[in-house]
Amino acid sequence: MNKKFLSTALCGALALSALAGCSSGQSASSAPASSAAASSAVSSAPAESGENISLRFMWWGGETRHKATVEALDLYTEQNPGVRIEYEYGGWDGYFDKLLTQLAGNNAPDIVQLSYTNASEYVVRDQLAPLDSYIESGLLRTDKLNQTLLDTYKIDGSYYAVPSGVNVQLLYYNQTMFDEFGISYPTSGMTFDEYYAKAKELNDAARAAGREDIWGMSAYTNALDVNFQRVLIDFGGQLWNDDLTAAAFNSPEGIQAIEYVKKPLDEGFCPPPEISASNPAGVTDFALGRVGMFIDNATSAAGLAETADFTLGMELAPFGNNKKVTWYQASQIFVITKQSANPEAAAKVIDYMLNDEAAGKILAYERGIPVNEDIRAASVEGKSEIEKKELELVDGAAEFTGDGVPMPFPPGYLDVHSEFERLQEAVMYGQSTPEEMMNSLESFANQTIGKFN
Repeated sequence: MNKKFLSTALCGALALSALAGCSSGQSASSAPASSAAASSAVSSAPAESGENISLRFMWWGGETRHKATVEALDLYTEQNPGVRIEYEYGGWDGYFDKLLTQLAGNNAPDIVQLSYTNASEYVVRDQLAPLDSYIESGLLRTDKLNQTLLDTYKIDGSYYAVPSGVNVQLLYYNQTMFDEFGISYPTSGMTFDEYYAKAKELNDAARAAGREDIWGMSAYTNALDVNFQRVLIDFGGQLWNDDLTAAAFNSPEGIQAIEYVKKPLDEGFCPPPEISASNPAGVTDFALGRVGMFIDNATSAAGLAETADFTLGMELAPFGNNKKVTWYQASQIFVITKQSANPEAAAKVIDYMLNDEAAGKILAYERGIPVNEDIRAASVEGKSEIEKKELELVDGAAEFTGDGVPMPFPPGYLDVHSEFERLQEAVMYGQSTPEEMMNSLESFANQTIGKFN
């Protein structure tokens, strides 16, 4: 990948709720009267010397994430009195614009939370510090992290990010609905074809009972990097060329993947898009009790269990027909900017956030499921039965990861993701064909990625 610095700041971050999980917040600091816009110039003395070190940590999220993060970092500074951390936090809207402005002004924070998809944009601009020396020395421990997930952030031979939390796709099902129609529950280990057959079985049973208002499953659409990529890899294709400089999805395998995703709609065992479009904002067909099965991230479990007026069941999402296309996905990532005057101290803070037991208890699931397998196992204490099941499935997914590995993300990915959603919606409404969609998306993706080359 070409690493030349782009003089024109290009922000690929769009307000994609599926990638964000955010809300507004305030700017704060671990010390009184600090400014969120303060200079990033700080002492370069190591913490062991007893001299003061100042770091700035920037993230987005909701109030519960802010509160937990500040509490965890306050504990770190209490244990490391030579370190002072300024907190810069808020909502998703405008987050990346603010970060690019700070980078352009040589006023960037030391530690930054990024979307799990956009690290490469900052690597291309030469704005991130490589983490290899800290990982190799053990200063930033990654031995309890999933290696396939970690390797997603190995760009041009170096690691530039570490996941702050982990997600895996689960199959959620309406146990009450399955009981009503006498259909056996779905199970972990099903293929895509078996998942479709189960949805059709439930759908047919509902129609036989005169129910026209429910369907077997939700459409498996919208996520280019997860849903589409899983099916694409299963068919033997890939999203990008090997050096991430161009799209590779406009292929026979890509066409097959779009057609396969559309099959439940064509055969009538998922709701028509106009039905789903009538839902209240942010409410799924599954939450409304309109479909029997739904695939989503593991971190959705607690919210679904709390709001559903039916008994919730869950298993691992289907593995694929040809490959076990199951992988861990980061919820967000942590990076160190190249402008940091104390990258080693920053690496120590990130290590604490990922690997410290006390920090793990404070942070809980505010950044997804704990990425450290030991912290994740310990987190089961005091959890509800649904959360225990969630953790059991997340841990169990490790057995199947690695067969069908996702690719890293090229610069400009978030823009491509948004265009994919727009074009796929047209296919689902019958306004274009899979071939037309792939041609248009390829042209858009190559133009977008080319801006960074």
